[in-house]
Amino acid sequence: MLRSLVVRVVSLVVCLALATAAFAADGTIVRYVKGQVTVKVDKQDFTADVKDIKVLEFNGKPVASKDLADLLKKDTKVDATVQGGKLKEIKLLMARD
Repeated sequence: MLRSLVVRVVSLVVCLALATAAFAADGTIVRYVKGQVTVKVDKQDFTADVKDIKVLEFNGKPVASKDLADLLKKDTKVDATVQGGKLKEIKLLMARD
């Protein structure tokens, strides 16, 4: 009985860890409107307020808020980090013009 309880607890911990695991994948900006950005990753859209996520240039430096509208244009290629079903970080894949 104790063994089956331990197995269940370990299984629950593993499932919770996998559910909150972060992954980074190539994505595309769908839209940026009024401080909210939507990114398509693996045929799924993720939307977040830019104040709640990190937005980085291709070299890893944070993007200034005044530059967001210019850089987060439709069809811009990004590396998006999703954790627990929520968008956490966007990294631009190309340098500025």
